Amino acid sequence: SVLPKGPRASGGAFITDASLLPAAMQKLTSFVLQELNNTIQSEKFRVERKKQNMRPMDAPPSLIGRLEVFVDNVYREEKYRNQQHFSTRPIHLKAGYRGPLAKLEYATSSFLDVLIAYEKKRLDLLSQAGLLLKRPMEAHPNSPFGLLESIFVGLIRAPILLAALFSRIYDLLHESETDEYYVDSPLKQQREENNFSGPWWEDE
Repeated sequence: SVLPKGPRASGGAFITDASLLPAAMQKLTSFVLQELNNTIQSEKFRVERKKQNMRPMDAPPSLIGRLEVFVDNVYREEKYRNQQHFSTRPIHLKAGYRGPLAKLEYATSSFLDVLIAYEKKRLDLLSQAGLLLKRPMEAHPNSPFGLLESIFVGLIRAPILLAALFSRIYDLLHESETDEYYVDSPLKQQREENNFSGPWWEDE
């Protein structure tokens, strides 16, 4: 085989462009220094107004402030979710009450849906090309191994199908309470008008 020409690292890994590494390190260093500077300036701003008991999230933007906002949003999201029902998924909350966990669940579900669809298509193409070996239950369904595999697969698929059925029924029953797709809606504007108006300790 013909290998592309270019520099190699000490471990033998091929590097297509040696200038990318210094550039990436430079950007990373610049980002870290900028975040540190923002945090220092934000903390100075808070110290100057210490009598006001200012929170990091109310000060100029900083890493600590964004972390506090993230934790605060997760707390509010979970608090509202537990008020609905303990089994309510974050993605099924109203748009105005969704938070980081709902976004994470949506991103994960979307990725898995694409991955599953891709793998199914790939297996179909391989099967059509005759590159997949037939399983015993497909090649010889009446043989001992074919019957054993059929029973084993049936025992595994039954709980999965029942879980999917109950999940679909649950989604249909709650379809009117949630958005069909995970998109922003006018309910998101109620974050400042409802329970999301002030600090979490004022909600008690």
